[in-house]
Amino acid sequence: MNMESLIPRQIKPRIAEALIDTPVVLLAGPRQAGKTTLVRQIAEQQGLRYLTMDDALTLLSAQEDPVGMIRSLDRAVIDEIQRAPQLLIAITEPASITWNKSDGIAVWATGNNEVDCEETG
Repeated sequence: MNMESLIPRQIKPRIAEALIDTPVVLLAGPRQAGKTTLVRQIAEQQGLRYLTMDDALTLLSAQEDPVGMIRSLDRAVIDEIQRAPQLLIAITEPASITWNKSDGIAVWATGNNEVDCEETG
């Protein structure tokens, strides 16, 4: 990724702040706003695993066993999470996430403004 050609994102320091003490961060916004570019950049910098629900096999796995998928992750970015809303429910299950504050983030999710967080319980 060519960092020089990227537009600086004003939200980046707020995300860094949230990562200090928050196990799950949701970055939502309109289509084509640069969410994926930003989270891929941060994932690369922090050595986080990157998953996207645009990948058919990853989406199928999320749909068939959302809790198992979340439990199998250590530190990860889940992109396009609105395509697998059952992951939002799995993420809110306290037993699904193990989080060590010194590790930073357990799960990081992005989605467009169609993400419905109210249905997660």
